Amino acid sequence: MRKVAFQPTALWLDSMAAIGSVRGGLGLRQHLDRALVQALSQGNMDPVVVTLVVSDLPGKDCTSIASTAEFPMTADGVAAYKNQFLDPIAAILDDPRYAPLRIVTLVEPETLGSMVSWPQEPPCVEARTSGVYVQGIRQAIATLGAVPNVYVYLDAARSSVTGWTEVSGPLIDLFGEVVEGTPGVHGFVTNVANYVPVEEIFLPDTTKLVAGAPLYWTRWVDWNPHIDEDDYTRFLRAALIEAGFPSDIGTLIDTSRNGWGGSARPAAVSASFDVNTYVDQSRLDRRINRYNWCNQLNAGIGERPAAAPRPGVDAYIWARPPGESDGASDGPNRWCDPNYTPPSGGWRPSGATPGAPGYGIFWPSYFRDLVRNAYPPL
Repeated sequence: MRKVAFQPTALWLDSMAAIGSVRGGLGLRQHLDRALVQALSQGNMDPVVVTLVVSDLPGKDCTSIASTAEFPMTADGVAAYKNQFLDPIAAILDDPRYAPLRIVTLVEPETLGSMVSWPQEPPCVEARTSGVYVQGIRQAIATLGAVPNVYVYLDAARSSVTGWTEVSGPLIDLFGEVVEGTPGVHGFVTNVANYVPVEEIFLPDTTKLVAGAPLYWTRWVDWNPHIDEDDYTRFLRAALIEAGFPSDIGTLIDTSRNGWGGSARPAAVSASFDVNTYVDQSRLDRRINRYNWCNQLNAGIGERPAAAPRPGVDAYIWARPPGESDGASDGPNRWCDPNYTPPSGGWRPSGATPGAPGYGIFWPSYFRDLVRNAYPPL
């Protein structure tokens, strides 16, 4: 646990109040002051990088029955988002005192991907047809990108949600639409606050045949050609470059909870001749299904934050501080309820850990489990 305390994590600016005080603690300026002390104490060593998650888009959480949006999904909401949220953040970041810092902003997780992966959800349909999500994120890119030492990374969901060809194609098109006419972005970030492993080492190829059946037929893979974040980010970069993005466009991967170590981690590929059993016994990701996202059972801390760990990957980061809850077990979001199973998929229960406190609250017992299940081990 002490080793985890010395790893860098992101600061979540997910409300107007968070700018002044995150979860009742330090505000943005106070965090930057501490980072500046660290930077100055290091002298001429590598610059200190501060990572911020910017998450207060009008009408955000369009897939959720328990949206936490502060601003309405309207033109007035976009104006308020800029004036009351983005502008105050940018004003602090633009303070000349913070020029020695490198500030990375992860812009609006679970927004653009939601519009293309949940096209039948009425709030997501409204987000797309109204143009509010696109307008808001364009404002975020322009406002934050105007600060010289700020680097903007757009959220690109994760392989288990936007990996399908019928979803990833429209997502790439949407990225082009959002960025057009803005100062541009430095890259894209995947797996924010999620659990998808960087690499499924025992399932390198979903076209592999087991007893004549390809792996992508299985319930787990579900016809998705991208089974892990390494495969997804390589595909994403190639598609973005082909669509006209710069050839040096980079990606970030959140590895804070995608380690999947512990006693349940497989040590070798399955020997089964049943294709579903083969996948289930070989996969590192132990979630009940790949869509689950809330306080997942048996998760573990993943790779430590590191710069340039793979070609095309600018860094592994910890966007979600390990131990912070995704939502209360008895709260309004059904996917955080350990007993919830969607009516349309009886074999797809939530996989959430019982006893969770509210969103963003540090949860000691879950943190302990993440530490014990860390891979590589701490």
